[in-house]
Amino acid sequence: MGQSLLLVSLSLCASVLLSTFHFLTNYRYMKLKSITISIISLMMFCHNALAYNIAVTNSDGKTIYYSYTRDGASLNVTNYNRTNALTSVEGSAYTGDIVIPAEVSYGSKNYPVVGITKDAFVNCSSMTSLSLPNSIEFIGEYAFYGCTGLSSFSFPEGLKQIDNDAFFRCTGLTSVDLPSSLEKVGSNIFSLCSGLERLTVAGDNPIYDSRENCNAIIESTSNKLILGIKTSFVPSTVTAIGDFAFHDVAITSLEIPSSVKSIGEYAFRYSGLRQLTLNSGLETIGKYAFTACKSLESVRIPYTIQSVGANAFQECESMTSVSIPATFTIIPDYCFEGCKSISSVTIPHAVETIGNYAFQNCTDLETLVLGNTITSIGMYAFYNRTSLTSVSLPESMTEVSMCCFANCTNLTSADLAKVEKINGYAFQNCSSLQKIEIPATTKTIGAYVFDGCSNAQELTIPNSVEAIGAYSFRNCASLPSVVIPSSLTKISNNLFQGCSRLTEVSIPESITEIGERAFAYCYSLRDVEIPSSVRGIGSYAFSYCMGFKSFRFPEGLEKIGNSICFGCSNLENVYIPSSVREMKYYAFHGCYGLKKVVSNIPAESLFTISSDNFESYAYLNASLLVPKGAVPTYQDTAAWKNFVNIKEQFMLGDVNEDGKVDIGDVVATVNYVLGNVPDVFNLDAADVDESGEINISDVVGIVNLVLGE
Repeated sequence: MGQSLLLVSLSLCASVLLSTFHFLTNYRYMKLKSITISIISLMMFCHNALAYNIAVTNSDGKTIYYSYTRDGASLNVTNYNRTNALTSVEGSAYTGDIVIPAEVSYGSKNYPVVGITKDAFVNCSSMTSLSLPNSIEFIGEYAFYGCTGLSSFSFPEGLKQIDNDAFFRCTGLTSVDLPSSLEKVGSNIFSLCSGLERLTVAGDNPIYDSRENCNAIIESTSNKLILGIKTSFVPSTVTAIGDFAFHDVAITSLEIPSSVKSIGEYAFRYSGLRQLTLNSGLETIGKYAFTACKSLESVRIPYTIQSVGANAFQECESMTSVSIPATFTIIPDYCFEGCKSISSVTIPHAVETIGNYAFQNCTDLETLVLGNTITSIGMYAFYNRTSLTSVSLPESMTEVSMCCFANCTNLTSADLAKVEKINGYAFQNCSSLQKIEIPATTKTIGAYVFDGCSNAQELTIPNSVEAIGAYSFRNCASLPSVVIPSSLTKISNNLFQGCSRLTEVSIPESITEIGERAFAYCYSLRDVEIPSSVRGIGSYAFSYCMGFKSFRFPEGLEKIGNSICFGCSNLENVYIPSSVREMKYYAFHGCYGLKKVVSNIPAESLFTISSDNFESYAYLNASLLVPKGAVPTYQDTAAWKNFVNIKEQFMLGDVNEDGKVDIGDVVATVNYVLGNVPDVFNLDAADVDESGEINISDVVGIVNLVLGE
């Protein structure tokens, strides 16, 4: 049967090769890259089709699949189906008790069997035992991966090499004796072998040993422990723990003796460690050394430590405390990321740098004490620490990194000391923050820095600040007022969007531009005085500011952006300066309460507008007041002509329309308030306070006009 399958595979590959040859010959000018890809794809296909070269049935009726070695003089045991991946649940054809012969007769030749290839027995969960001849020299990667039924295994004398993950997840193995011939051991060879309790190396092995019955493999010359199991201990003569030594091993407790100077990369990742003792003498912990030790409860880093690699204790979810020595200078990237049970951390004074993501997602961390020598805290360093209530930065810090304290939802106070730059998102969604006080040393505030700080009721921005990024105070819904410093020249896009309780904002003469949606959805914002220095106002800048009664654009503004006051449903009066030369669409759409539009655009500069700039209600009910003599031009220009009531402007306070404001206007207004309506009385001119009603307040206003106040 094996020979027939082989012939079919060879025939298929030959056919494909012949077709490809003709194709490449006919298209000899095809780009070299395309030819190369075709050849590689073909080789992969043929390689997959030919997982084995020969299949031979033993005397016990079991068929073993072999591939030739490179020189064709010997054989390796292989898988019957190369496409059988590690994720396969079916395994291969090997079941029950398997015996591999030392030599195979095939055709007219005898071939020695010298190796076990990669994936040869992968997921053979029904294989219960395996007998290997002493001719076997190597075992490839994942060779016995997932052979969960394998309970008995004798390593042949003559075996020289075991590659990475060779016995990964062989949960039935209980005891392993490695031969004296072994010269090279890969990493993770017994990972997730949960039943393995005894591991020894032959006493006469010149390279490795298992001294003191430590149930581990140790390099004899370097004294490095390179592989352990759940029952291992570290002898006092060991000087290093190698990379991946206990990776995915179910060991629960371990003491690292003072003789050990280094712990390698990934050494205990995914291990079952619960109790760990690191003694003085340890100098180096490699990256990912204890990552995802989900049962590890605490760790005390000895004072002798000189360096700790990135991600060293990442995702140690059960760790409640960590002791960082006073000699520590750098907490590396991701060092304690995801250690969600840590409640308190004291950063020693010697620490100068806290790396990116160092304490991200430490959700139970309530208390943070920072040393006074810290100069840098990396981005996302304390991201999503939902239990942290306060933070006080040392004066040595000049910059807060991106997202450093973002999503610390219970943070109520933050002392920024002498920070000069606050990068984007640094305190985003710190929804419990009560007060935002920017220090006088700060020059730059990035985008989204305090976005979503919905409970902040105070905001102090000093004159030292030269730039504030977009969205920085968006959705600070509890802010009642804002004073923008004169050091700024621009109010960035969306800067105060969604500050729904903001009622007052002071804009200095230094501002020349107001960005898009800068004050959008500030529902409570009352009339804003825009200084004459402003030359640009972005789209939707004041949309849905429902507290507006009156809006006056500054003289000098040339363009009214689209939807600039969209949805300001309580807006009654609008003042358009003579400098305006363009009005984008929907500028006052949704302003259903509009009563008066004062346009100072002269007839000779009038331009057409879209009918959607104002609601139909406004065209029917609001008065359009235009410059003297410009009424006919407005009546002939789209869509200004849609206003039913277009009339010339008047002098405010000149109620008797005699061209001046004097005592006569005061008397006429008093009479009107008393019910004695004069023959000539301009109601619009009398409504000085723009309340829509003529009352004693307007009388006072006209008196002030007469007095020049």
